[in-house]
Amino acid sequence: DIDGALVGGASLKLESFVQIVRGGA
Repeated sequence: DIDGALVGGASLKLESFVQIVRGGA
C-alpha cells in the first residue's frame, strides 16, 4: 500500500545516506 511504499522508500534513502556518510568519512 502507499504507507508501505513510503516506508520502503525512506529506508532505501536512509541506506543510501549511510553509504554516502561512510564513503565521506
